[in-house]
Amino acid sequence: MPKFHTDITPIRKLDNEHLRCEVSLWGHLLFGIEITPPFKSQNALVRKAASIQATKTPIFGYKYIASFDGPPDADYPTVLWTDNTINRLQMGKKGTFYFGDPTERDIGDFRPIVDALKSLPVLELKQTAYSLGSMVQRNDKSGRIL
Repeated sequence: MPKFHTDITPIRKLDNEHLRCEVSLWGHLLFGIEITPPFKSQNALVRKAASIQATKTPIFGYKYIASFDGPPDADYPTVLWTDNTINRLQMGKKGTFYFGDPTERDIGDFRPIVDALKSLPVLELKQTAYSLGSMVQRNDKSGRIL
């Protein structure tokens, strides 16, 4: 399975000023993150540098489209280049990553993927970041990797 589509909640601010976002499949929690204050707002120079760095870093993926009979219709690596603008950037040092406990009955064949993710240890939290901005896809540079 190359990917599965999930529901991702908008980032929300809790009463204790923590930020939380969660991922679920068919109403069953897969995992979530909670970022803990204090947050330090970054100035325009740092936001510009972060925008430039994000623009220089492509997103790699894999396109796979199965067919009903025979080989897949698409089966190759892809790259996505974007122009990024970060208008607001807050950084911190505290947060948690947590998992739900869906059963195979809840999420079917996706359960082994969740189990594999749960088996990976979190060794250390280095940095948290929360940003608002925009991203424009560069179709002239994005596509199939040959």
